[in-house]
Amino acid sequence: YLDEVSGEMEYHGGQGAMASVTLRPTVVTNAEPSDIERLHDEAKAFCVMRSSVNFPIHVEVSVLAPEANID
Repeated sequence: YLDEVSGEMEYHGGQGAMASVTLRPTVVTNAEPSDIERLHDEAKAFCVMRSSVNFPIHVEVSVLAPEANID
């Protein structure tokens, strides 16, 4: 599992606050694409981070077969 995370901040009156976060995980698996999508949707419902913040968390997943080299 690798993840590249980026975020956007907004500044108002000299103070900053997160406006959004984008996660770009790379997952290596043999699972079927339909199973990956279903499990991802289920995981979002239980995500502590997603339910604890007041800004959107976007996820852009890359799925690779186990033979792939992700160095």
